[in-house]
Amino acid sequence: RFQPLFPASCPYVTSVGGTVGIPEVAVTRFFSGGGFSDYFERPSYQDEAVTGFLNTLPEGTYEGLFNPEGRGIPDVAAQGDRFSIVLAGVSRLIGGTSASSPTFAGLVALLNDARLSQGLPPLGFLNP
Repeated sequence: RFQPLFPASCPYVTSVGGTVGIPEVAVTRFFSGGGFSDYFERPSYQDEAVTGFLNTLPEGTYEGLFNPEGRGIPDVAAQGDRFSIVLAGVSRLIGGTSASSPTFAGLVALLNDARLSQGLPPLGFLNP
């Protein structure tokens, strides 16, 4: 049985997946998973996207290996491969959600900064 991740499957978390390339596709060079929660129901705002995805699977594919009624993760995805960083003075390439999550968090921070500078409240809960 597939094992959904926690806390990513928690409905109070905006989970971020990793992608690569343009057009973006899921990263395959390393683990950047997604799936469906065994504990949290799928929120109604995911119904259209999840149903559409499930309808692309041939009948019986992965039957019994996941909860098709659970909350789908990730919520969003961002480029997550071959990010150049400097670690201990050495330039390195990293990838995975260790790259895509901070990228998405930085984007949200910039959006909140723009909103606050206009006297607007921060974005708050990002799902849906």
